[in-house]
Amino acid sequence: ELSTTESAGKKTQASWLITVQDKAERLLKVLPERVKPLVGNENSNNDPIFRFLLREVAVANKLLNKVRDDLKQLILMSKGEGKSTNELRDIAKNIFNDSVPKSWQIYATLELNVTEWILDFKNRINQLNKITQSPDFGRSGLWIGGLIFPEAYLTATRQSVAQELKVSLDELMLSVELIKNITSVDKTCFVLKGLCIEGAEWSYDENKLIMTDSLFSQLPPFLLKWSVKKNANMKNIF
Repeated sequence: ELSTTESAGKKTQASWLITVQDKAERLLKVLPERVKPLVGNENSNNDPIFRFLLREVAVANKLLNKVRDDLKQLILMSKGEGKSTNELRDIAKNIFNDSVPKSWQIYATLELNVTEWILDFKNRINQLNKITQSPDFGRSGLWIGGLIFPEAYLTATRQSVAQELKVSLDELMLSVELIKNITSVDKTCFVLKGLCIEGAEWSYDENKLIMTDSLFSQLPPFLLKWSVKKNANMKNIF
């Protein structure tokens, strides 16, 4: 027979595992099952945006598969039906303590608990699934903060415009245009959304930033534009 201490210990352990199992099941239900494959054509591999998305999809899909598999293994382990490993036990402790496992943290985010992180990850996958099926690959509206590699996306937009205008990367300059109603974009522009301004807000009437008492204000969609520098083609006459 078990001693009183041993019995209490097993009950505590069972309660702990039940909590982990329940939470893992709820988190698993939130996540999409897959990242949709990127749809292109025979010329897509020459498109810098398409090449960027290939990498984004591959990394996101790998992470999604890992997170889903970890949660499934946690559920089995909690039921006593799966193998327990050091990594799984560490992840179980994270889930129990509402923290994000280190092996999932492959991109920068705010300080989020594991539930918030899963919801954020779901939104990123959902956006990626829309972009991969979009004919313009998100040019007409993209949440840049929802990308795994936002800096690489900016590089890809620059390469895309340089290719379109047949100029070198050094000849291009970046600008941002805040337009109240964006109706259409050309091949030098990209519509971004989901950004905020801290300590200020944009006045469309005055076309400038104005101070505000709010900690931050949400920006509506705006244009990211690459254009040729005015002196880019001037020859040095000295």
